Amino acid sequence: MIKISKDKEFKDKEKRLFGYIVIILSLISVALVSNRLFLGDINTPHLEFTLGFVRSFNSILAIIAFGSCLISYLG
Repeated sequence: MIKISKDKEFKDKEKRLFGYIVIILSLISVALVSNRLFLGDINTPHLEFTLGFVRSFNSILAIIAFGSCLISYLG
């Protein structure tokens, strides 16, 4: 009976931790995209803007991959 309650407590803590990780990764990704889209220079040529967005997207993918590895390691 004690083991079942400890397992349930552990699963609850794990769910909260995963939720925090997902929220933090989402906020970082949104911050990167919004920074690139809204704070960029309006007179930037399309090619330069596209290259900057690809770099931002690459950073977002790296953050998501790190979060995925973290969740896999903890899970």
